[in-house]
This record gives sequence, C-alpha cells and structure tokens, in this order.
Amino acid sequence: MITLVGKSGKAAELPDVSAMPNRLNGIAIIESISRPELQRLANKYNLSYRTLEESLDINETPNLTQRDGYHYLYVSLPNARANQKVNPITRPVLVVYNNHLLLIVTSMHLSPVLPLTSLVSNLALARTVQSALVYLLTRVVESYDRYIKTHSNAISSVVAEIQTRRLENEVFLNLILLEDQINDFVSALTPLAPLLQRIQADRSIPLSGSNSDDITDAILATQQYIGICNSNARRITSIRDAYSTMTNNSLNSIMKTLTVATMLIAVPDLVFSFYGMNVHVPMQETRNSFLIVTAIAVVATIAVIIWAKKRHLL
Repeated sequence: MITLVGKSGKAAELPDVSAMPNRLNGIAIIESISRPELQRLANKYNLSYRTLEESLDINETPNLTQRDGYHYLYVSLPNARANQKVNPITRPVLVVYNNHLLLIVTSMHLSPVLPLTSLVSNLALARTVQSALVYLLTRVVESYDRYIKTHSNAISSVVAEIQTRRLENEVFLNLILLEDQINDFVSALTPLAPLLQRIQADRSIPLSGSNSDDITDAILATQQYIGICNSNARRITSIRDAYSTMTNNSLNSIMKTLTVATMLIAVPDLVFSFYGMNVHVPMQETRNSFLIVTAIAVVATIAVIIWAKKRHLL
C-alpha cells in the first residue's frame, strides 16, 4: 500500500513536475511501498527501478549515488520501537531528488519517528529542493537523539543497580540487546557524516549559506551521536568486565571458605578415625583417653585455623 503525503497534506496521486531548475515543484512522502508500486514510481519519473528496489532491503547501508539526473540518497532511521526487543533496529529511507523534485520512499511508517504533520508542514514551507533536503536530513539526524538518551539512561540505571544488589541474568540479556542496538546505530550514523559532507560540497545542487550551516550542524550532531554510542558501548563492556571480575572474586572467596571448612572437618575426623580402628592404639587403656584424644583434635583444629588466618584464607 502507498501512503502519499504531498506539500498540502494527504495526496491521492504522485505530483506532476516540470523541469524548472532550482525550484521545488513537487514533494511526495511515499510510505509502506511494495514492489509493484515501486515500478509505478520508476515509470512515472523515469527512475532506476533497481535502485528504488533497494529501499525494501532492511540491510541497505547509507549511500549516495547519481543516475540519469537524479540523486539517490539512502539514510537509516531508527525503528519506532528501537528501545524495545524487536528487529530490525534501523530501517532504510530513500530520498530521490533533483532540482525540482523530492521523493521520500520507505517500506515503513514514518509517523512514529518523524511525525508527518510536522514534517509535511515544514517541507511545505521550503521553496527549493536544497531547503527541503536540508530540513529532512536534519530531522533524520535528530531522530536518533531520544533513542541514544534512552540507551544512556538504561546503562546508568544498571551502573546504579550493580552497586546496590546482585544483578539478574535478565539484566545482562537486556544489556546484550542494548549493545546490539547501539552497534546498529553506529553502523547507520558512521557513513551518514561523510554523506552530509558530500551533499554540502555538491555543486550540481549548491546549498545557500543558511542551508550549509544547517548541514554543518547536522554533521557535528552526527559525530557527537557516534561518540556517545561508542562511549555507551564501552560502558557496557566495562560493566560486563567489572561484574565478571566481581563474580570471580566472590567465587574465589567461596572456594577458599569451603576449602578451610573441609580442612577443619578433616583434621578432627582424621584424629578420631585413628582411634576408631579395631586394632591396638596408644592410650587405649588410659583412663582419660577420650578427653586426651578430643584435646588433640581441638588443638589440631586451632592450629589449622591459625595457619589459615596467616595465609588470609579466613
């Protein structure tokens, strides 16, 4: 199903545009597109169907190509439920543009990530493709902000939790899923910064001063988000390493305690076992032999305790 959104809101048909240079004559946001609908789009605007088809590939990475007078820009948007346990985490969005046309093509619904009402109303104010494109790319970069903040807050809560109580296995499972999301965001954002720089330097569709400044801000924001994502990934690694070290230390302490306990049990057991044999043993006929044997066992046990404390086993 195609959901069309034109400059004035909902649209029933794709816009008809004429080749008037440096003027924005048509805008269309095309959601939930299928392969037959891609063919229709390719036929109407003489676009490359093969390039359009890649918009259905969830593994498509951000890139920019030029073909037959059109720019094909692939960017990745965070999935609407990226803070939950679902995949894929990011989805590709294809932006096709030239001097007079801007098409936004995606197989997903944009509304949860980029509210269409706000998106359409702001795109409608754009008088040039450059202004519309810069606004769209700025919104794409900003769409990562709330998800990255959610990641940072989730990691901080785990750090606070690890100081107060023993973490459950579910917490570490959530950390693994969170790390997967962060790595996916890094994969999506890393090629985006060079793409923005290419668009900024593109002389076929030059940017005005204000548009160039907005692209520069988007580049800086992208690099900042990449840095935060990498920092969060390192924090997750540090949490795992620290907790693994703590667990190993706790296990070593338990093993030491069990070893000493075994020795404390074994020493008197050894003494008593000597005098439990059905053979002649020393002091067998002695009147206070029981007390003497017990005293020997106690002394031996105390000696083991002193030795264990000197070796820091207790």
